[in-house]
Amino acid sequence: MIDKSLDTMIGKSQDPAVRSFFARSYFHGGMRDVCHNIISGQRLTDKYNPIKDSLPTGHFNAKIKAIARSFIDLQKARHQADYEISYNYSQRDAKDQLKLAMESI
Repeated sequence: MIDKSLDTMIGKSQDPAVRSFFARSYFHGGMRDVCHNIISGQRLTDKYNPIKDSLPTGHFNAKIKAIARSFIDLQKARHQADYEISYNYSQRDAKDQLKLAMESI
């Protein structure tokens, strides 16, 4: 999702170092919040001005909602793998998450 948005914001031909700089500026918590709003069809809060008024409410197609759901699920899995030291992440788990990410895009 970040790569696609960077294509729109700064262009595909931008220097890789510049793209990397902008890619690291995305806040995943905010992205998660936006994904929840996409799934639920609720309007974004004032926290996301100036973009909130440019996004439709409840008019996202099934593919966009599926991408939003996948982002949330993948973020949860990453947090589990990174921070829940008692969880034993298997190679099968990793492959399943990779498959979800690839199918989402």
